[in-house]
Amino acid sequence: LALDPGASSRSSLGIVVIGGVLSSLVLTLLLIPNIYMWVAPKDHPSKNGVGHPAQEELKLQPQGPRPAPSPS
Repeated sequence: LALDPGASSRSSLGIVVIGGVLSSLVLTLLLIPNIYMWVAPKDHPSKNGVGHPAQEELKLQPQGPRPAPSPS
């Protein structure tokens, strides 16, 4: 809102900075995740609610006491 002679250059710089912030926001929060979901394999484990097969096997194994750590 300044009316001095340097105000026009600061106004241009402000427009560029705000435009850069808004474009990076759109890219990182909207565009990149949508491209990833489009490119990612359709049988990704997180999409169908089932964990990774190795994690499912770990759940089935009995959990015993952990051994004491060896001194270093």
